[in-house]
Parts: sequence; structure tokens; C-alpha cells
Amino acid sequence: MTKCIMRFNKTHYKALSNIREVDKKVLAGIDIEMTVDHYSKLDSSYSYFVNGQIIAITGSIPVWSGVSELWMLTTDYVDENKLFFYKSTLKLLNYDRIKYNTHRYQCAVHTDNVKSMNWLSKMGFESEGIMKAYSPDKTDYIRMSKTWLS
Repeated sequence: MTKCIMRFNKTHYKALSNIREVDKKVLAGIDIEMTVDHYSKLDSSYSYFVNGQIIAITGSIPVWSGVSELWMLTTDYVDENKLFFYKSTLKLLNYDRIKYNTHRYQCAVHTDNVKSMNWLSKMGFESEGIMKAYSPDKTDYIRMSKTWLS
């Protein structure tokens, strides 16, 4: 089984299949072409491949010095490759944390996305609370973060 991570580029989004239903809800409220174009230009955006199939795309967007917003789009294939996905994401976060001197990662998680909340918790993220009417369709999201204070 061949597994690897590459820098994300625009063609990777179009190659995604089996996007998880909860992620489709998130996509409904954004201009995906503009977003994909923007993310593809960031140095910290990645695609996860298993046997040539993209199982997830992820990255971080600097908010300001030391703080980045984590984003992620996953497929049903992540469930079959949990350990690869988990270990690879931890390595990427640590690599980016050192490279960009990041002391805080944060992300907004749809309240229906229990899988992602549990996964982020296992990676050391903590819930900071509910962000009421956060999305364009006024759906609530959970703010989760991970910090390194020393």
C-alpha cells in the first residue's frame, strides 16, 4: 500500500471523491473555486494520498503572528486509513509549528461533525465553546484549539 503527502494544488480538490456528508454541508456555504485557488497558494496546504487516491486535504492559514486557522476536507476513505491520517497530521502540525513559530492552532468544527471533534480531541485540541450562527446558513460551530505556551 502506497501512502504519501504532497503539497495541495487546485487539481486535488476536483479529484476528491466520497467527500463526507458533514464536509459537504460546509462546502455549500463557500465559493469553492476561490477558496481552492487561495489554499493552493499557501505553503502549508497538503493532500493525503493512499494508492493514488486522495483521502483528505488540509492546511493552515495564518491569522496573525503565531496563530493559524486549521482547515480540512475529508473523505470516507479516512476511516480506512485512520493511523496514517492521524500520524501524518501530527507531523505536519509540528513541522508547520516549528517552521512558522506557531503557538496556537484553531479551527471551526460544524456541530454535526462529532467524528472530527473526537479526532481533534485525541490530537490535543480543546473545545473553547460554541460559535453561534457562525456559518452563512447560521449554523452553530465549535471553536477548538491547541496551544503551545512554553
